[in-house]
Amino acid sequence: MKHFKAIAAMSENRVIGNGNKIPWHLPEDFKWFKKMTSGNVIVMGRKTFESIGKPLPNRKSLVLTRHPQHLIHAHPELFGEYHEWRGGKHLKRAYQFHFKKIDGNPADEIFIFNSLDKLNPEEFPTDIFICGGAQIYEQA
Repeated sequence: MKHFKAIAAMSENRVIGNGNKIPWHLPEDFKWFKKMTSGNVIVMGRKTFESIGKPLPNRKSLVLTRHPQHLIHAHPELFGEYHEWRGGKHLKRAYQFHFKKIDGNPADEIFIFNSLDKLNPEEFPTDIFICGGAQIYEQA
């Protein structure tokens, strides 16, 4: 049985972010994160996704939000290069949006869900990393 994995960087006083930004710049930490998550699935909340500003390359991005249309319509610069797909399996979810880059690279897909408890790790063939923010870590 597959499980979610949490991946996080935090300061000694347990800070993981400040104002939707990482409060430090450690290139080795970013390289390690990339090495661990490349080719896998990353799960994050809307604020974390927006703070990154784009889907990370060579990863499937699962974004959790209660307001998917707000996320999609607020960022035409991001979602404009993707085409929307609706349909297929809904698997007990209230909604699912699935975006695939026009060039068709399956590793650069974006999925938008309304709840972490609606995600089934068995649906994805790779590891699934919880990447933040604080509310998503709490849910996990």
